[in-house]
Amino acid sequence: GYYDMLCTAYADLVPPAAAAPAARGVLTVDAACGIGAPQLEPLLARLAPLLALTVVNGVGDGELNAGCGAEYVQKGRLPPRGLDSPSEGRACSLDGDADRVVFHYWRGAAGGPKAAEWRLLDGDKIAALFASFVCDELSTLNLQPALSMACVQTAYANGASGRYVRSLGVPTKLAKTGVKYVHHVAVQYDLAVYFEANGHGTLLFSDAAVAALKAALATAQEAGDATKAAAAKRLLSARQLVNQAIGDALSDMLLVEAILSLRGWTVAD
Repeated sequence: GYYDMLCTAYADLVPPAAAAPAARGVLTVDAACGIGAPQLEPLLARLAPLLALTVVNGVGDGELNAGCGAEYVQKGRLPPRGLDSPSEGRACSLDGDADRVVFHYWRGAAGGPKAAEWRLLDGDKIAALFASFVCDELSTLNLQPALSMACVQTAYANGASGRYVRSLGVPTKLAKTGVKYVHHVAVQYDLAVYFEANGHGTLLFSDAAVAALKAALATAQEAGDATKAAAAKRLLSARQLVNQAIGDALSDMLLVEAILSLRGWTVAD
């Protein structure tokens, strides 16, 4: 049931033409030899028409988190084993218990090993991506009264990510280190993005936000405003896709993929 919920939301969020695996290519998932690998299996079958996934560092491929996984990649600024040679395409790394995710890729891989540069997209980048997505949809809806929104970070966050989020008109709030502290600040807002740099985070919707979005959807449909109706539907689908509790790397991974698909962006974009 949980996987049906995730996959239904992903399919509702991403137009079929944008989601075609042939257009997007394969997402390689480093599962850190942990629980994420077997839990990805139900997703592989259900998402096949919309998203192509392949798994490296699965169960039995080595010691848990050894030379792989989100913790190794983000702290060491190194590609995981199995993906440490320049290659084209995009990848992400889960940690051993699949509550963190970071993305990475090789820039310039087509030019050969000497031209390739490995690039990390950590939790700060994911927070910025989520915040910009929500801002775009809210701008289209122009809800009155406006929903309160914030991006919650810790003192370890990249300062440039905070400046970028504030440039969108979204305030950034600092919390003590640890997602339990960040989460408690985030729930004070109608909508909140929070991530630690290690890839642990989520996108939260309050009950009031969900009610306002459902009302906006009904109003737009009655008025025949397809643009606003689509924006409301996308936000409601994102709410279904992203776990409202702390730390679900699979759902965060899918929302990153959905936003990139919607925008027609590569991982480098």
